[in-house]
Amino acid sequence: MSLLEIPPFEALTQGTGPYSGFGPIMSDEEASRRFERVVSEAWGRITETFGLTLSRDEAGAEALEKLASRMWREGWDPAAADVNLFVRDFGSIFMTVIHAVLGGELVFRSKTDLSHASLWWPSKRLEVFPFHKVYRRFVDRDGESLTFFLDALAKKLAL
Repeated sequence: MSLLEIPPFEALTQGTGPYSGFGPIMSDEEASRRFERVVSEAWGRITETFGLTLSRDEAGAEALEKLASRMWREGWDPAAADVNLFVRDFGSIFMTVIHAVLGGELVFRSKTDLSHASLWWPSKRLEVFPFHKVYRRFVDRDGESLTFFLDALAKKLAL
């Protein structure tokens, strides 16, 4: 993902399956194993760099949001930083938190790019894109928080 193109959405409803506009859906189990390696690396980097203790529950999303808010307060400038690194790390953990808390099917579209990875709930015909949400959080200072997104998603899935 680059700063030049903000993804057009963070959630889709009423689809008959995961959105195909970002490429074919990968069905191999290797994608999940690769994703877990990325999550492990991201967890380590964030823990080491920021001294955070993260968890795979709502508290994990709260910790990520507090850190993103702190970064903005302390002068975060997306034009001068490696947004992609933060989106990959925060996004992979945020996707893991959403999956642990609310379930859903993990959807991968690339072996090397997680930008359009998503979670899909067939019974609700709902798909969310955690990396899109995190990207917006890092380019829009006043954008919707990660915790608000998680809470809204939980309410949508409870209907």
